[in-house]
Amino acid sequence: AATSSRAATVASAVNRLVESISLIKYLPQKRSTIQPVAALRWHAGHDRLAAHPVFASCTRREIRRIYRFGDELEVAADTVLLHEDRIGYWFVAVLAGSLQLTRDGTTVGTLASGAYAGHEAILGCGPQPATVEAATTAHVFVLGRRQFLSVVYVMPSVRGVLLPGDWRARVAELRRQGAEAW
Repeated sequence: AATSSRAATVASAVNRLVESISLIKYLPQKRSTIQPVAALRWHAGHDRLAAHPVFASCTRREIRRIYRFGDELEVAADTVLLHEDRIGYWFVAVLAGSLQLTRDGTTVGTLASGAYAGHEAILGCGPQPATVEAATTAHVFVLGRRQFLSVVYVMPSVRGVLLPGDWRARVAELRRQGAEAW
């Protein structure tokens, strides 16, 4: 008799729990300001980022996270994105178009689709080695310093592309160069 009354008590508790859970779905849901619903769905922006060589080996989950961290921008020609000899705040991945690298007013290179800039100044805690300016209208993906460092240190797929081989030794070398440059 004691086990049947205990079973009835457990059954009653389970029924109350099921009822309370079913009521929860009807309560108004608070939307997160950090992660909008549209950011959860895979869209063309994710495809463009996944096609970039730096992010090509990332999982879909990693691409979503990286995309939430950064900004996809269309920049007009002659727009300066990074300034030479200034603190590195931005990592720029070129999705389309081209960027021009200048040092002391002299053109030293061009970055086309699939290239990137800003990583050396951020990882090395040193100044930007060159000014990066849009040579044509360009489509870029930009990550801030904090987000970029998080991506590099947490995602081995990105770290392997940016810092092949012994990445810790490469970062130490960049930091040494950055300290000398200041």
